[in-house]
Amino acid sequence: MRSIRLLAAVVLATCLISSAQAEESYFDLETCSICKNLGAHPELLSAMKWEIHEIENGMLEIVTLPDEMKKTMDQCHAAMMKVVDKLKAGEPATLCQFCQSYGGLEMSGAKTQEIKSAAGYITLVTSDNPEVVKKIHAHAKKTKTEYEKMLAATGK
Repeated sequence: MRSIRLLAAVVLATCLISSAQAEESYFDLETCSICKNLGAHPELLSAMKWEIHEIENGMLEIVTLPDEMKKTMDQCHAAMMKVVDKLKAGEPATLCQFCQSYGGLEMSGAKTQEIKSAAGYITLVTSDNPEVVKKIHAHAKKTKTEYEKMLAATGK
């Protein structure tokens, strides 16, 4: 679940969503208990770059950000992890479609590995189970499509 916060941060970090779009959006920077931590930092969101790539047994995510934004990102990530810990403890939370999908991958048995790099973060989401790999690939495709829509809506 730790990777949920990072991935949400990365995906949402690049674009801002208007209030009108947030309720129906795949990503929700305003009401999602995890993502709103990023929404509180529009400067971080506009500075981050996020890539998602399908790999044979899952997906690879790469988040890069300028040095001056790394401390803010670390703080957002820590705040998001607190929400994940509460979810694990059974506390309710409001989650966007992206976070629900990502959490569903982990509940299906996907393995996540997060690597903090000099440029940002790298996350691997993988499985040896072909059915789970299909779910990971479907999540990656949907996320890429929705991310491109966000970029287009913000003119990026």
